[in-house]
Amino acid sequence: MLKGSMDDAAWRAGLPAALRHMLERLADPALRQAPAGRRDLDGDAFLMVNDYATQPAEALRAESHRRYCDVQVMLEGAEQVGWAALAGDPDAAYDAAGDVAYHVPGPVLAWHAFTAGDVFVFAPDDIHLPGVALHRPARVRKLVGKLPWTTLAGDWPPAAG
Repeated sequence: MLKGSMDDAAWRAGLPAALRHMLERLADPALRQAPAGRRDLDGDAFLMVNDYATQPAEALRAESHRRYCDVQVMLEGAEQVGWAALAGDPDAAYDAAGDVAYHVPGPVLAWHAFTAGDVFVFAPDDIHLPGVALHRPARVRKLVGKLPWTTLAGDWPPAAG
């Protein structure tokens, strides 16, 4: 997992080229007002504009991915994100079509505040639990770039991490 800021040019400069390119795409001002939904990008990459209400952690499921890494940028609002290193989870059935494995009951998580301008990058070895209410349920608007892991695997972890 990496955490940084869209405002931190030095942090972004230390990232692999494919990740920097995704962050440039996610910085497009038109996405701030775009309707929720999926948009295809170059190759197998895509992004999602998400609008939702945060929830208590107990109402959500931790997840991990195998083919894609998540590049998440908070546009509006705030939430908590839980994180744990994937250490093998025989109870997590993998859905290849959705590229997701849910981890229930969730692992012991480290909690991080996720506020406007923040960036989180979750690799396939990161279990993450997004959408958790920070203080109380609230609306958030977030971008999630899905970057094929094959474009990053040789450059991971980056020196900026």
